[in-house]
Amino acid sequence: MPLQFTPVKLNAQQRKKAEKAGIAIESMAAADKYYGGPELGFLSLEYLLCSNVFLLSRYYHLFGDEKNGKSTILFDWLNRYFLEPGGSATLVETENKLNVDLVKRMLGENYSNLDQARVTVLEDAQKAMTLVANAAQSLTKKKNMVLFGIGLDSFRVPARATVEQVKSEGNSARNYAIEAGLWRPYLGTFMNLIQDMPVALIVVNHARDEAVEGTAIKKKGVGGGTMLKYLESYRILVQTIKRIELANSSRSVLSLKTTTNSNGPMNRKIFPEIVYRDPEQEDRVYIDWYAADAALLTGDGIPRTKLAKEGVCDTKASSEKGLYSDSVLGLTKVPIQEITQAIYSDEDRLARFRELNQISVHKSLEQLAEQGWFFDAKGAKKVVEDDDDEE
Repeated sequence: MPLQFTPVKLNAQQRKKAEKAGIAIESMAAADKYYGGPELGFLSLEYLLCSNVFLLSRYYHLFGDEKNGKSTILFDWLNRYFLEPGGSATLVETENKLNVDLVKRMLGENYSNLDQARVTVLEDAQKAMTLVANAAQSLTKKKNMVLFGIGLDSFRVPARATVEQVKSEGNSARNYAIEAGLWRPYLGTFMNLIQDMPVALIVVNHARDEAVEGTAIKKKGVGGGTMLKYLESYRILVQTIKRIELANSSRSVLSLKTTTNSNGPMNRKIFPEIVYRDPEQEDRVYIDWYAADAALLTGDGIPRTKLAKEGVCDTKASSEKGLYSDSVLGLTKVPIQEITQAIYSDEDRLARFRELNQISVHKSLEQLAEQGWFFDAKGAKKVVEDDDDEE
């Protein structure tokens, strides 16, 4: 069942009954964009996205060369931040090359909850996206809050006009200008549609070399002109920097770099790993974000001397593989999970980490629910009725 929170909007009598059921009542207006998003849960992702939660009403753009793990990140995020909390996730698949086995090994039981729209032309992809956004808008207007994640894999889908042109001319030439011309106005409308809605759009796109104006330098880009850049909340370059193949394990080390970040500083980089084969979890494919945490806390990407000076942490790799020590936290030869957990469990330490790295703090859905911004209307009614029966 989807995670459903009913926003609090009650008259005096209803308020009294809800308070009798142990629910704190506040006005909806005071919440101010009440759905911050699901908690990220990893220091590295907080650092990359400059937020402590997976922000909704946002457009996340993953781009890079083929076979670099973009789709794997997409599935990880749809699963971790939408399906696992009990929300809804829709995959709009346009390339007809979905690795079903890999996705099943990533999502496990949640695979059956992943809605899939397999389309071949741009117009049908947009139609599928609009249907999800309309559903979210309709539920929100009815005072039901359901998480919706939309994954588009990928952006490079031909328009119907392109397909017809290829058929008539008998060649495979593509005119990407047609697609760009159709995406620009649609994305503007779509982003307006999901504004202040519990929806996030995650798009996969192929990189292409673009000339830097006035120089002979080439950089990785995605095309589409300035309109895409204007609409994006995040553009993240995904690259594989190392592949590790051993007798009983296989993994790829990724580099994720923000080239657009409307929430904070860009050009931030983290290094998660895709684990394809693990001797301890043979049937699972997963992204090891803890590996990114370890690289962040032991590398030079953040001001580590300031972290130590501020008493946050001073993490260093141990002499034993996979273990770390931290003089500030007083931990010796432990998995990185223990160090990140020690930071997360200390509010002052975590606040200093976020302040030093310019990380915006938003309330999570769980925190808002605990504070009474939302409640299960049916559950609350049952509690009140049971209470009345006892009286």
